[in-house]
Amino acid sequence: MTPRLIPLAATALALTSIGAARPRVDDGCTFARGTTTCTTTSQSTETSTHVATAGCLYGPDGIPGRRSLTFLDTFLVTVTTTTFAHGVEGPVYDTSTEVTRTLQSSTLISVVCEAL
Repeated sequence: MTPRLIPLAATALALTSIGAARPRVDDGCTFARGTTTCTTTSQSTETSTHVATAGCLYGPDGIPGRRSLTFLDTFLVTVTTTTFAHGVEGPVYDTSTEVTRTLQSSTLISVVCEAL
């Protein structure tokens, strides 16, 4: 029986198609079914204030008033971006970004009672 010679390019193509040779991708990226998926995440903090109101009795005569309570809110903001590209180094065909804001703290900073 005479051995059959197979060209090197055909061998490499066959190995790639059955998953024996996996493409190298960067951190945060995966390769599956012909698509490279990359995910990046960044976090920051953001502050804002909000005011809650309630009734109160204003002054020594106890006339009806409005109490304003001001709070300082601190949020953790997480931005996650996912990109999908054709092949290992192909063009990007889809991108999505998700932003989440998680309340970390809410601190009372001011209370004011004023006449209506």
